[in-house]
Amino acid sequence: GAMSRGGGARGTVMARHAFKVLCPESLVSTIMGARGATKDQIQDECGCKLVVSNRDEYYPGTRLRILIIYADENQGILSALDRVIDRIVECGEKERVDPSPHQREEPEFLGKEPGEYVLRACIPPKASGAIIGPRGTNIQAIRTEHNAKVFIDKTNVDGHQMLRVIAPAENLRTAIVRINEGVQEESRSEDFQQWSQVRNFGPGSPSSAAPAPGGGGDWGALAT
Repeated sequence: GAMSRGGGARGTVMARHAFKVLCPESLVSTIMGARGATKDQIQDECGCKLVVSNRDEYYPGTRLRILIIYADENQGILSALDRVIDRIVECGEKERVDPSPHQREEPEFLGKEPGEYVLRACIPPKASGAIIGPRGTNIQAIRTEHNAKVFIDKTNVDGHQMLRVIAPAENLRTAIVRINEGVQEESRSEDFQQWSQVRNFGPGSPSSAAPAPGGGGDWGALAT
């Protein structure tokens, strides 16, 4: 059925599934399109709802805005992620030609190897366990089977951990399916439903002093 805006706080989207992508400003612009036209098109075609944090609301320690994809069917999340990856590649191509001047550390969209792109997300800590797997077996499998490097920041920010996937575009598409499985495992729980509503980390977040687009922090380089 259609997603209801039932109960809860103003702007609450009730949907069974949710996935949070962390977006540099240029990615937000291209996903929204002129007067929100691209966003509307993605919502219609994928059967999802896209909600993005306000212009100055960043994930703590970064200059990344939070895009939440809501859908009643898991396929809606995957279709929307596919569109997001299209846009990451588009932004990455622009960045390759014209690197951003304020970029001191890591690029916003490009991996270290030629042809690699970066998708950043934030996930619930339980999903982090599912994605890593016992002794890192799952994260290793993603690397072997999908040629994708996955890094999860150990820092827990209000029930969120930052994740980065670095891979060629086609591998990014298949790896994100596996990562999304880990995220949706808990989607029927009350905790997940509460988690899915959080997109503003409050004024206390140290985002204004953010050094790099990807944030610092203690990265669990579990994919090596």
